[in-house]
Amino acid sequence: MTSTAELHKDYALTAVPAIVQGSVKLGLLQAIVVLLFALASRFLSGVLEVLVCGIILAIGLAAVTVLPGLWTRALTIEGIAGAAGIGLGATGVFLLVDIVLLQNLGIYSNRWYDVGGGSNWWYHPVWWMLGTFLPWMGAWLLANQTARKGRPDVPRAL
Repeated sequence: MTSTAELHKDYALTAVPAIVQGSVKLGLLQAIVVLLFALASRFLSGVLEVLVCGIILAIGLAAVTVLPGLWTRALTIEGIAGAAGIGLGATGVFLLVDIVLLQNLGIYSNRWYDVGGGSNWWYHPVWWMLGTFLPWMGAWLLANQTARKGRPDVPRAL
């Protein structure tokens, strides 16, 4: 038996369940990256701290920028918007984990507390703005590459 509707690889995966699933996965990944960064900055010092934290930061930024566009198969504005939606939802998931778990465990050092003027809440607005912008820009780059070459090129996008 065959279906009358043909499925092609050139459609975006932007159904609400896919966006929610991507948001949860990316938000949990962000929480893990932040936890690793916080632990590295707390227990390491000097050149080793800079090196390890730089690697963690680069991996985290790459994942947040590229994964949503790959998950939505960003080819058009719909896939790009879906990737931005995943990024926005992921920031909500991360901030929930942050408020419930990370801040209560005392993960952040006094440096972050001092940067915020005596508050850990200063970075939440910045987090959702950047967490939405990076996936949107990454999906836009991947869609542009796919339109030109027929496939996304992740290393070039990064």
